[in-house]
Amino acid sequence: MREMIESAIKAIMKSITRQNVDLAKDILSISNDDLQIVSHLFSLIVPIALIAMVAYWLEGYLEMTTAGREVSKDQLSQSLIWLAIGFFVMQNIYFLTSTFAGIFNKVLEDFYDIVTGLTNDKEFSMNSPDLADFNVIVLIIALAVAIVAWFINIISQLILSVTCLSTKIELILRFCLIPIGVTPLANATYKSDAIRFLKKTLATAFYGGVILVIIYIANISMTNVESAMANGNGFGNGGGLVAIFRLIYPALTNIVSPFAAIGAISTAKTLTNEAFGG
Repeated sequence: MREMIESAIKAIMKSITRQNVDLAKDILSISNDDLQIVSHLFSLIVPIALIAMVAYWLEGYLEMTTAGREVSKDQLSQSLIWLAIGFFVMQNIYFLTSTFAGIFNKVLEDFYDIVTGLTNDKEFSMNSPDLADFNVIVLIIALAVAIVAWFINIISQLILSVTCLSTKIELILRFCLIPIGVTPLANATYKSDAIRFLKKTLATAFYGGVILVIIYIANISMTNVESAMANGNGFGNGGGLVAIFRLIYPALTNIVSPFAAIGAISTAKTLTNEAFGG
């Protein structure tokens, strides 16, 4: 019976993993298929955006002619220049979107290289103490705790994966809405709105790389704590609850790591937007 319990504990604790940086990168990366979706949606969005752009320009022109004021040549030429800039951007909208996607993937690659370079060959593995040091009662309790930890770990991994996927979906939606987002360029009064939209799109692209760094920091921080605790440091070699906690602590750290990353990711989004002036 003892052998079965030990085997079960080892199998469960081995299956409890931290969020994989490679998986997060694969989820976040923008593929050619994603860009094809954006391209097809452009066929519907761009005509609407062109109409909105003309409306913005007309609004600006009407504001200049309000109360019978005469529009100077400089004002009219400036207005037409902004309209031309807007049309130029609209004509090259797919190139602009592909550029943003390229920046996003490059940021992911660069951050991924940095993270894997820091990690080297270190694995985020379980450093469980020798099970032979514990009696059967402790092992049974530890097995029950490990099973609960396994379920919670799966949930946390799903939440973190959904967070990565939602970031990617947000970015793709921003790509799709770039034609609408740049329409204020046709009106000098509102051109800052278009620039703000593009800056937020860049911030979202940068945010993907930040997620990889957060996952790495959460993983490596808990690995360092786990290495100390699993060897008895901080707990001593006592029995009872101390022995149980010492045994299942490595599993608990693999629950804490994804949830810590999730909390930091939400904060990092606000900080990234602020950094880009969003």
